[in-house]
Amino acid sequence: MAGLSLHTRRQPSIEPVALAWLVRMRWGAVLGEALVVLVAQLWWRVDLPWLPLSFWIGLVALSNALLATRLRRADREGGLDAWAGGMILLDTAILTIMLYLSGGPTNPFSALYLVEITLAAVILEPLWIWTIVSASIAGYGSLFWRHRALGALSMHAFHADHSQGQGVHAHLYGMLLAFATAALLIACFVTSLAQALRMREAELRSAEARALRSERLASLTTLAAGAAHELSTPLGSIALVAKELERRCLRDEDASARSDARLIREEVQRCRTILDRMALQAGEALGENLEARELGELVHEFHESLAPASRERVDLYLESPRALASVPPRALGQVLENLVHNALDASASQQHVELHAHTQADVLHFRIRDYGQGMDNATLLRATEPFFTTKGPGKGMGLGLFLAASTVESLGGQLDIESSRTHGTEVRIALPRWPKEAEA
Repeated sequence: MAGLSLHTRRQPSIEPVALAWLVRMRWGAVLGEALVVLVAQLWWRVDLPWLPLSFWIGLVALSNALLATRLRRADREGGLDAWAGGMILLDTAILTIMLYLSGGPTNPFSALYLVEITLAAVILEPLWIWTIVSASIAGYGSLFWRHRALGALSMHAFHADHSQGQGVHAHLYGMLLAFATAALLIACFVTSLAQALRMREAELRSAEARALRSERLASLTTLAAGAAHELSTPLGSIALVAKELERRCLRDEDASARSDARLIREEVQRCRTILDRMALQAGEALGENLEARELGELVHEFHESLAPASRERVDLYLESPRALASVPPRALGQVLENLVHNALDASASQQHVELHAHTQADVLHFRIRDYGQGMDNATLLRATEPFFTTKGPGKGMGLGLFLAASTVESLGGQLDIESSRTHGTEVRIALPRWPKEAEA
């Protein structure tokens, strides 16, 4: 279950690079088809209806220009699957029409159906793949009933004169059966292979991301520990001197100076607390012992730790509050604090943030939901990078989501982010209720 995934409602499942290759291949197909018509007409002296064929080749070129234009807007708008699937389906239909005009099933270029099927199997989702397989088989099969004959190579002639055309007739219908079988086998094999490669690539990307996050987390831990060590001595000295000043001012009855000395001591204590929190955020809590706690107790304890102004804007939705889970309370509280503060910052001053918590089987689920402006695709993809923030100067270091994701992953869980400009952002956390460490 470990991992991190990001989602938006507009995120395409097909890679733009695949669509770019499709555009290049379709330009190649346009040139190839035009060349074949020209050679057949001028060199082989085949009586082809070149004007209708030129029209359909031109339509492929026009649609490809439109597809290339759409590709340039892919990063901003997404939604590439329908375009790629629609273009391959259009190519299948145009191929059927061109074969109809040039000999039907006797035309050797009917094998190009398999190219369309292979392209679909490599870059499209299963629904599109089987739609194109069905369209190819139906298109090729329809040519046996109606097409424009070229010379003696006519299915109508074969039907009329069985004595001369029976062997070729049987051969062509055998081609139809062989084509349907090959189309199904190619679609199944290439689809399975493409999906396996995508899964493998996704696993590699996930492993690389985990290794990079671990390396960055180790760097932050070292930085926090070093800062705490280097600053502890001067902060202790300042606190001691401030305490002495406060005592002297108490004897001299100087209320203003005494108040300033007390403020210095309080601010020093605040600095120490911040350093402790840095160490906690940067990974010290990952070694925290697991404790069996009730879900309701964990959530209410975290809710009470919030500042009053923030607490009033966080709405709790608890299911099965008495359910037990084995978790590191401080680490989990820090994760929820980071996510809730991000949600509050992303919302308008009067908007509320929702915190949902429930258990399902052996999984602990949390959902933090805000109704702010959401994130675009570019921001969402970088949301968990360390030191990446869209907040103004002095309002955040860009570590909240990174540390939350790292902590959840280290606990064997998964963090998902879904965001859009119109519906705000929802962060979902799934944690094992009884991790292996607890069983041991």
